[in-house]
Amino acid sequence: MLSRLEAKGMVSRRARSPRRVTFEAVVSSAQAHAADMVEVLDDAHDREDALMAFTDNLSESDLDLVMDAITSRRSRRGR
Repeated sequence: MLSRLEAKGMVSRRARSPRRVTFEAVVSSAQAHAADMVEVLDDAHDREDALMAFTDNLSESDLDLVMDAITSRRSRRGR
């Protein structure tokens, strides 16, 4: 299981000794979930329809969060 996550770039292997190997997260849980959502969106036949259907299922507070994130992202990009 950890080898699969390592192949996906989600964890990195750290050898402490020849017999003891530890793994550590490369990305946060939020980043991993965001990557999953982007992957699903990339697989969608119609990206616009998928986004519209997604937003139709969001609560008002989630819509506010998304709008705040969009505003913040655009201001960082100079839009």
